[in-house]
Amino acid sequence: QAVYASALFGGTLAWIQGMFLRTGPAFMGLRPSRGLWLRLALVFGQAGALMSVVGALRIGRPWGIALMDLGLLGVALSSAAFVVGVRPFSSTVIPLAGNDRTFSRIIRLAFIASLIFAGIGGTYAVANLLGGAPGLMHDGARHAFVLGFVTLLTFGMAGRIVPVFVGSDLRWPALRSW
Repeated sequence: QAVYASALFGGTLAWIQGMFLRTGPAFMGLRPSRGLWLRLALVFGQAGALMSVVGALRIGRPWGIALMDLGLLGVALSSAAFVVGVRPFSSTVIPLAGNDRTFSRIIRLAFIASLIFAGIGGTYAVANLLGGAPGLMHDGARHAFVLGFVTLLTFGMAGRIVPVFVGSDLRWPALRSW
């Protein structure tokens, strides 16, 4: 669990957030980001990842699970703060050449999944700290994070970035929307 928390929360979340700060506004023509929310997302995300890892390493101790729950809550808050900060649902303010609506739809669905993760993960963490929560909630939060957010955002970005690097359009662009 420590490796999982370190890789997904400490590495993947920070990488996705940093990458989207550079590519998201350019590819989607988003309104300017809100700096305070982005700083909160960074602090919550890194503190949450650290608490998750330390808690997982101390899982046999009474406070190990509580620290993992606090870490999950921090990551959930980071995800929500990042969405508020980058405003992926805002209308475009820059007319983009070749506006790719499928790309925007995929990215927005990924951010919806991140909000679902934030809701389920935050609820699970608080409920578990207060006396117990069903393990299925934790599994649901992890699936929303990994499959809904990370995977969708990765495929969405790849469908936009790879053609730029290769210098040609996707061979079957209609498959991307599936």
